[in-house]
Amino acid sequence: MSSVLTESKIRKLFTEAVYRRGVSYYRNGYVRDLVFNPVMESWDAKVRGSTIYHVNVQLDELGIECECDCPAFDQYYSPCKHVAAVLLKIQESESMNNGNTRLNVLSPLSAQERERILQDSQKRRMEEERRQAEERQRIYAKYLTDQFIDAFANQPQPVLAQPVSGGKEQLVVEWICKIYKPYSGNQVLLLEMKVGPKKTYVVRKILEFLNAVQAQRSYGFTSLFSYDPLQHDFSASDKEVIEMLLKSVEYERVYQQMQAHHFRNNSISDERSITISPLLADAFLAKMAEGPVRLEYGGSVYEGVAVHHDELPLTLQLDKGSKQDSFKLDLSDLLLREYLGLYGYLVERNHFYKLSPDQQQYIKEVKELVNKTHNPLLMIDEEQIEPFLSHVVPKMNRIGKLKIAMRYQAVFRNFHCRRRFLWILSMKSCRFDWNIIMVRKC
Repeated sequence: MSSVLTESKIRKLFTEAVYRRGVSYYRNGYVRDLVFNPVMESWDAKVRGSTIYHVNVQLDELGIECECDCPAFDQYYSPCKHVAAVLLKIQESESMNNGNTRLNVLSPLSAQERERILQDSQKRRMEEERRQAEERQRIYAKYLTDQFIDAFANQPQPVLAQPVSGGKEQLVVEWICKIYKPYSGNQVLLLEMKVGPKKTYVVRKILEFLNAVQAQRSYGFTSLFSYDPLQHDFSASDKEVIEMLLKSVEYERVYQQMQAHHFRNNSISDERSITISPLLADAFLAKMAEGPVRLEYGGSVYEGVAVHHDELPLTLQLDKGSKQDSFKLDLSDLLLREYLGLYGYLVERNHFYKLSPDQQQYIKEVKELVNKTHNPLLMIDEEQIEPFLSHVVPKMNRIGKLKIAMRYQAVFRNFHCRRRFLWILSMKSCRFDWNIIMVRKC
């Protein structure tokens, strides 16, 4: 059971304009027939607008899952004004009943009736599971016979799924990829999913659902949709992603058995998501780049992802320092990107840049330095210039483009390391922005 709704909690779920319209609908009494369903543990209500719309709301410890049959519901990321009005009505009912449980307050059923409904529901579910088991047994027996005949006919043996795949409805799947950083440890990639025949529903327990898909078992979502392996199927691309997710779970189990501490922090555990194993990161991102996916991190949402294996989009600025004969290296551009150390990728918006082992090491060192100093500016004193140019510049050049302000080019010629600096600039392996720095040969 979720915590009691408050007006402030409801307000955060909507844009200001949608919330105001919802308040207006609520105050004008447009919400009718609000009833709590003890079997589905959800609320149902009707809202009068240009027509009568039906709203279903499910509240639990994971959050709020809602649906409305109005045209605007599927067009935006946030729920509609009808949902806002219903949530306000639920909040009013809870406050009037002093926070008593919904089953006792709003359910029109007695305890005996609720128990009978639950028992009937369980009985129907068991009968349906038995029917599906018998159907699968019949199909499997037919498959074995076909396989026996094919063996004598020297024909390739058919795959189990082939005889039953015809006529199935292909489900729509929405993948939501998230970058998550726990309080301690490295950032990880999480994947959530929504699935349905046309309208998609949040998969609240993704591993439980994928196991049901793998085992060819039915799985209930709401009163409007239940997954049935005899009626529903997935696209080839979605099947590949599902296989990757199940492999990720298996890899993590093996890793936990081999190591005292595994890569995934326990606080990340969320029944809605699965952590992508670093072993599958390259194949996973390549698959995500092929089809529609929503990427969420840092409070932003992006449609689709792209994977790059070329030059990193980084610019490192070398400029004059505050002290005489000192310089500073600005690393801010690197810090604006997300570094996925476990996976070997640097992320800019929805672009994933694959890092070489050397690039990973250099970026890791830079990140550790900034974390220690809490300052993206690296100060370089006069006596540090020569080792900086000799050892740091070539490595920095591998993770980005080094820019040196032209107005300070003469300063470098005054240092004892001038010849060393000119030699570094002449190296073919270094890439400098020649529109910014120009050094005359003596």
